[in-house]
Amino acid sequence: MAYQLPDYLKGLQLSALPVDYEWGNAIANDFWAAHDESSPRLAAAINPVNGRAAFALGIACSEWVLARVEGHTDTTDASLRLEAAWAATADWRYANLPSPASNPPNAPKEFAGPLRLAMRLLVRAHELYRDGSPDVNSRAQALAMEAEHIAGRHPAFETWLQESLRRCNQDYPDTGASIEDQPPVPREFFEPAFTFRDGIAEESLARFVGSLDPAANPYLRSAGEMRELGFKGAPYNRSV
Repeated sequence: MAYQLPDYLKGLQLSALPVDYEWGNAIANDFWAAHDESSPRLAAAINPVNGRAAFALGIACSEWVLARVEGHTDTTDASLRLEAAWAATADWRYANLPSPASNPPNAPKEFAGPLRLAMRLLVRAHELYRDGSPDVNSRAQALAMEAEHIAGRHPAFETWLQESLRRCNQDYPDTGASIEDQPPVPREFFEPAFTFRDGIAEESLARFVGSLDPAANPYLRSAGEMRELGFKGAPYNRSV
């Protein structure tokens, strides 16, 4: 089944909002280079979160960006990237995320620009996540800042972000464990109606990766490629 945005985002109809934000190279560069002092408020909330949850938060923020621009620019490639990124929350080897191509000359910059930047930030976040770097948190911060910039006037955004950060700090604090040894994050973790319980992350991710078809998504690695990279067990929960 093709990747779908969560129902809570679909219901917000973000793409119907008026364009009430500016966009250009300077703005994009500011988000790309975001650091603690760019938003001390967000840094204080994101830095105590472990890297696996920070990576997942960055993906969830990217979904807000996609939901905001959907229908105004082509989101097909970004949707495939997000599907692969969610698989990578189970194990980084699932995703192979190269840098996105430049936007077509006729693409509306106020929509195509934010989407491409979100995908670039997601690529960098995945690289840092793969390498076990704590800098993955700064990329999650950048994605949160970008989502806030283009969709933050919607009344649901601030509530969603604050609750997401609260949950991350409560359930996924940074204990000093390596990213590889950190507990998994359920795909549904950032949905407003989500309720955490023991074992739900493993169940959620097993169900999600088991539904994927790497032959239908160029950003998902094949089972053979994953094994070559050291994956233990059965990729996609399948023996072949």
